[in-house]
Amino acid sequence: MYDKQLSTFQVILGVVGALFLLVTILGINNIKAYVIKLIDDKANNKITKLEETIKEYEKLLKEIKIKTEKDIETFLKNKTENLTSEEKELLNKLSEEIKNKQDKTANDWFVVALENHNQKNYDDAISAYKKVIELTPNNHNAHYNLALVYSSKKDYDNALDCYKKSIKDDIKFNSSFLNLFELHIIKEINTDIELVNKFIEKYKLNKAEMIKYQMLDIIKDATNNQNIDIKLKKWLETYKDTSLKGWGFTELDELIDRQTDETIKSNLQKVVEVFKNHK
Repeated sequence: MYDKQLSTFQVILGVVGALFLLVTILGINNIKAYVIKLIDDKANNKITKLEETIKEYEKLLKEIKIKTEKDIETFLKNKTENLTSEEKELLNKLSEEIKNKQDKTANDWFVVALENHNQKNYDDAISAYKKVIELTPNNHNAHYNLALVYSSKKDYDNALDCYKKSIKDDIKFNSSFLNLFELHIIKEINTDIELVNKFIEKYKLNKAEMIKYQMLDIIKDATNNQNIDIKLKKWLETYKDTSLKGWGFTELDELIDRQTDETIKSNLQKVVEVFKNHK
């Protein structure tokens, strides 16, 4: 027992001696600097690892944000004022999430515009759609929806300008052309024959689109007091199994109301009534 205690004491003395020798050789300041360096190195290593972890989380959050933005963009694509109850619910949820957001993206502004559009707050919808276009000038969906809002406000001149921009997009070409063609009839403007030919060439085998074009073409002839009996009969035969579902007649009804020529007005009333009753 005594020998063991002595041995331990000798070890302690040896360690103390070694430390004393080290301090003597290096000096207390050098020892202090060395210890501080050890501490700093460990701290720097931990900071480096923490920074790497933060970068990984930032990358992950960015990926999530991009995915979310794409999901929102997919939802918004080709949406107009005609939404299902489920779509309206999702739109309201998105609107609440971005209500107090400072730096709104184009998608955020589209959400704001679409909600106001659906609630018939047309002036607010116009302002928001313009914000979308300001951030994404080639957003044909925004130009198209803006045209719809202007049409709802009876501002047909601005609506025409917007349709001319949205018509450049292949996806929006058919609906943009048909609405543009209708406004041209209302405003008594000749539609560019190249656009007409492009539409016919693209959709000549698509009855769902051609039924609308040929309907408008008949209405155009009626406004010019031309005989439409043969065209109308052929239209009824060709599209007896094709629906006009989804087509609104508000603008055409207003066109009829504005007619001062009683013969043209009577013919328009009859033909539009045929189209309204078409199943």
